[in-house]
Order: sequence, then structure tokens, then C-alpha cells
Amino acid sequence: VKAYVITQIEGQTKTSYSGASYFTTEDFIGASIDNINVTNISYNSADVSAMISSIGNGELVEKGFVWSIDGIDPSLDNKESYKVVVEGEEFSTTLTGLNIESGYYVKAYAITQIEGQTKTSYSGINHFWTEGFTGASINYIDVTNVSYKSADVSATISEMKYGELIEKGFVWTLSDIDPTLENATKII
Repeated sequence: VKAYVITQIEGQTKTSYSGASYFTTEDFIGASIDNINVTNISYNSADVSAMISSIGNGELVEKGFVWSIDGIDPSLDNKESYKVVVEGEEFSTTLTGLNIESGYYVKAYAITQIEGQTKTSYSGINHFWTEGFTGASINYIDVTNVSYKSADVSATISEMKYGELIEKGFVWTLSDIDPTLENATKII
């Protein structure tokens, strides 16, 4: 670039120029996303959060998360990826509707814009597994008041992390096989 001036005296004009100065315009720099975290993983959901450390030299127009089933790199262009847009100041959400005991890949993304041009930036990838369905845990069984025809039995359910209790009871046999619903007498 040069500066110039045009001067005039008695009908004559003169154009003068400065020395040249050279420069390069800035590249369009997208956002930088750090620290993608996956917490509170359950059998069908997980909390995800990230942090945008810089929006680059554009305006932030959208942010969110993309995720996919195990083995597929998630992106906004990948038709096998799922997307959730996050509004507001926080950069976190809960992914829901996930499959039991399945692997997922997740990335945070941010879209920035300058003069109609957009740039999509991604965080690193985080891989996680949803939990399996474990049913309930029984703490102990207590047998009391044993007589020649009967016994009192009780048990305590110590943990039922997921699911709904639909039936509880006892199974017993007269033989020394391990009693199950398939091979024993059931008492509800």
C-alpha cells in the first residue's frame, strides 16, 4: 500500500507517493475448544461439558456437541452423528436416549462467522461407555423360626441402581440344587 497526494498550482497537477508498505490480512481463525468432559454416565445418558478458550477473530454463532456410536468419528457433516445445540453462557448438556452398555464418541463444536463466512471448530474426541443394566443386589437372606413344616425368610434389597422393581419373592427346592425361577418353587 502507498499513500498519495495530488497538488495543483497554476493549472498543473503533481501526484506524489509515499514509500510502499506491505502487509498480509489475518486468516479467519476459528474457536479453540478445551477440556471436553463426560460425567454422570448412566445406562442411557451422560453429562457433557466443554470450555471455549478463544472464539478466534469471528463471532460465535452456534455451539454444541456431536456424538456417535462406537467407531464413527462424530461431526456435523457425518450423517450418522447426533447433534445438540447449547444455548446461553454454559457449555454443557445431558445426552439422553443412549443405548445400554454401548460405546460413544463425543466432541464439542463451535461455529464462528466473519462477513458471511463460517468456520466450524471441534474439540478433541472423548470416548465413553454407558453402564450396563445390573438389576438389584440383595444384601443377605435371613432364615428364622425353622420348624418341621415351615421357616420364616426375609431379605434386604441393598441396591437397585436402574429400573423398576416388578416382582420380589423367594425360590426354594427340596434338593441340594441351587434354586432359580426355572427349577424351584416360587413364593411371592
